[in-house]
Amino acid sequence: DHDHIRVVVRLRPYSRGEAVLQAEGADSEVALRTEGATLLVRHGNETAQHKFDACLPEVTGQEDLLAQLEPWLVDPLMGGTNVTLLCCGGPGSGKQFSLFGSGSSPGLVQLVSRALFQRLRAPTPPGVKRTHTVRASHALLDDDAAYDMLAERGGVDSTDDKGLQLR
Repeated sequence: DHDHIRVVVRLRPYSRGEAVLQAEGADSEVALRTEGATLLVRHGNETAQHKFDACLPEVTGQEDLLAQLEPWLVDPLMGGTNVTLLCCGGPGSGKQFSLFGSGSSPGLVQLVSRALFQRLRAPTPPGVKRTHTVRASHALLDDDAAYDMLAERGGVDSTDDKGLQLR
C-alpha cells in the first residue's frame, strides 16, 4: 500500500571535481534539479520528470532532512509501528553521509534516535505508567551479500548461521 511507503530523494552537492567543471562552464551530460516533489533529469535536449513523496535539493541539510522525514519515521514509532529507513544509490551518492553524517553534522541514525528518545522521555500524566522497548537493526546489503552491522565482528555474512537472517 503506497500510504505506508514513502520515497524521498535528496540530491547530493557536487563533488570537488564536479564543482570545478561547473565553474569552468563545462556542459554536464546529465543535470538534476527538484521542483516540489518532482525530480527533473535533463539529458541532452530531453527532460524526464519523476514524482516522489518529496525531492530535496542539494542544499538540504541533515536537520532539514529530519524535519521532512520525522512524521514518517518517529511518529509511527511512537504509535508502535515498525519503520525502515533505506538508503540506496551508487558509490559516492551520499548514503553513508545521509545515515551517519560527519563530525559536525549528525546523520539520520543519530537524529532519529535523538528525536525518538526525546519523545520517550516526555513527562506522562499523573498516574500513567509507560514502559518502552526499542529494538534496532542495521543491515548492509552489498551486491549479493548481507551483513549484520551490529554483530560483534562488525558484520556477519548472511551465510553464517549466527548472522543476519533474510526471509
